[in-house]
Amino acid sequence: RTPWLSAAAVPLPPGVGSSLHVERRLAGAGSGVAQAAAVTSAVSFGAALGTSLNAMGEVATSMLIGALAYRRGILTPQVLMSVSALTVNIFIPALLCGKVAMIAAGMQALGLTKWLPLVLACALIQIGVQFFLSGRLLRFVARVAPDSAKGRVMRLAMMFPNSAMPLVFVQAIFRGRGDILLLAEGAIAFYLIGWSSTFWTAGFSLLQGAPGEEGSEPTSGVKLGADSVAASESRRPDLLQRLRRDVGRVLSPPVCGVLTGLVFGLVPLLRWLVVPHGGRLSPPPLGFLFYGLENLGRAAIPSSQVVLAGSLARSLDRACRGEGCEADVYRWRARDLISVVAARVLLGPVFCGLGLCWLLRALGLLSAAPGVDRVLAFVLILESAMPSAQNAIVIPNLLGHQKMAAAMAQLLLFVYIVALPAASIWLAVGLHWTGL
Repeated sequence: RTPWLSAAAVPLPPGVGSSLHVERRLAGAGSGVAQAAAVTSAVSFGAALGTSLNAMGEVATSMLIGALAYRRGILTPQVLMSVSALTVNIFIPALLCGKVAMIAAGMQALGLTKWLPLVLACALIQIGVQFFLSGRLLRFVARVAPDSAKGRVMRLAMMFPNSAMPLVFVQAIFRGRGDILLLAEGAIAFYLIGWSSTFWTAGFSLLQGAPGEEGSEPTSGVKLGADSVAASESRRPDLLQRLRRDVGRVLSPPVCGVLTGLVFGLVPLLRWLVVPHGGRLSPPPLGFLFYGLENLGRAAIPSSQVVLAGSLARSLDRACRGEGCEADVYRWRARDLISVVAARVLLGPVFCGLGLCWLLRALGLLSAAPGVDRVLAFVLILESAMPSAQNAIVIPNLLGHQKMAAAMAQLLLFVYIVALPAASIWLAVGLHWTGL
């Protein structure tokens, strides 16, 4: 097995906590100046697979409890809607705000000043590659017109991964490895900025222009940004209104949490007042604000698992009773399901995960984040291996496309049944390849 980096040990830089479970090493010597890099010993694939399966077991256990709660009538549709609104608008933003503030506070010491634009660019590249691959799969495998209503639903499911589930997996995999967990959560938070900017604009427009779906009223109880007022507008908005609507969609609550964390971590006065980071000698005067956010953020992972489990259980229950989408245009054939699963389970991890990491490494771009390149590579593999975005059901509901929403729920149910077990294999590949 070729090592990720060959190096010699160097001391930890200031600001890096003592819980870092990686050795600091020199990564070559360009122009006579040593670069620090985080290197771990080689990890066998068997050990990596065991770690991955344990993480998947934790996720499956939580989802099973959520599914049982749905069957017992505890997670009613109204409760699911309320918990989903709390998760999207409060818990996940609080979690991301705290993690990003900690990362940003030590960004210079960790060598992460160029990390943010690199992660954003990787998110856009992954979505762009999936857009290209989805078009080929729709034409040559599913034999569905990409501009048809069915093709648009399938394309959205192929292009965008679940944005909250990576947080669940990194907490399960890196539990007890504090600084690696912090870096992984920070990378996922930065990735979310690029993900959200495209999902709530390009993804929204993709389904909004679907033929044969006009004339319904929006029914979703989860309001995101400008969609709470703009989704039911009957007249075509002018340029200013459209710009305000798109900005409102991009600045979803999770993205606002990331941006707020960046401000608190990068502005010296706010960092001194609020953020308890490794480089300071005394607690912050207003540290209670940070810890209050941190307490709320702890609810993000369990609540997101409950919402996902309840939503999938509801879709399965409706499918077993023969309810849901009855329109011929959305009847899922075997070739349709194979196309979507191939995009999320096979082509995505190969091209958007491993392929992108190899390209970044060959171009020397991973050295823009010395010491955390392994974590970034693992997060890219993790994101590429995730099932389709759960919020893909939210957009049709916001648009009032009920047949489309029911069809999307049925499609995602099948994708999750296949993609979640497959994700454990790709996570093992990522852990083994990066040596984390």
